[in-house]
Amino acid sequence: MEKAISVVRNEEMGFLKASKEFKVLRSTLKQRVKGINKAVENIKVLGSRRPNFSPEQEEELVQHILVMEKRFYRLTSQDVRRLAYQMAERNNIKHNFNKDTQMAGKAKLSTSSYF
Repeated sequence: MEKAISVVRNEEMGFLKASKEFKVLRSTLKQRVKGINKAVENIKVLGSRRPNFSPEQEEELVQHILVMEKRFYRLTSQDVRRLAYQMAERNNIKHNFNKDTQMAGKAKLSTSSYF
């Protein structure tokens, strides 16, 4: 991306040619060249954020969900997200879950690998 930006700024190529050459979206390239979206070096890779729960805490949550399933108490995804929020609150775990809805976000739980 940085190379594409410098090529366009040096007027060696236009937006269309640079976007094809460097395989980046033309709209994104335009934004970066114009300085609208400056965070080129701060791009985060999906899934690289700090987990909210330790593996042991996550396993405890999963085991609780499985026990509830065995007792025929079907939990919806919203129920699981509420449980995660409650667990974080009760154990004073630092989190960025939604305090208004009192639920974890959809992407915050990695327990889907157990099911």
